[in-house]
Amino acid sequence: MGYYKKYNHNIKEYSGIREMLQSLKGNGFKLGIVTAKLKQNAEKELQNTGLMSFFEVILAKEDCLDFKPSPIPLLQLAEKLNLKPSDCFYVGDQPTDIQATHAANMTSIAALWGEGKKERLFPLNPTYLFDSPSQIVTLLLN
Repeated sequence: MGYYKKYNHNIKEYSGIREMLQSLKGNGFKLGIVTAKLKQNAEKELQNTGLMSFFEVILAKEDCLDFKPSPIPLLQLAEKLNLKPSDCFYVGDQPTDIQATHAANMTSIAALWGEGKKERLFPLNPTYLFDSPSQIVTLLLN
């Protein structure tokens, strides 16, 4: 925890993330996050990168009734955003993200930037497998 507090200000957003969030938010999409991080850590990262204002809901470790790969945290997010799970797209870079998305009856987008690795995500049959955030914008706005 001490290490995290010392270095969390060095965390940067991935290339293209800000532009993607601006496009989606500007076009009326409701945005939320489910993370296994503690809320104070997740919010600090979002504040440090200037991305906090894009999200209507942030569900962190202590907010969730269960953890991915369970669908429960994603279903909690959909409920808080007042959306049907079948209308939701969930972007994740971990196998548990894709598993939870399938179980929640949501559209899965495997993110191959950052931690996302094709060899770990492709076998889980995500709905989409994208190399860049701009592909999400293209999908959702066209």
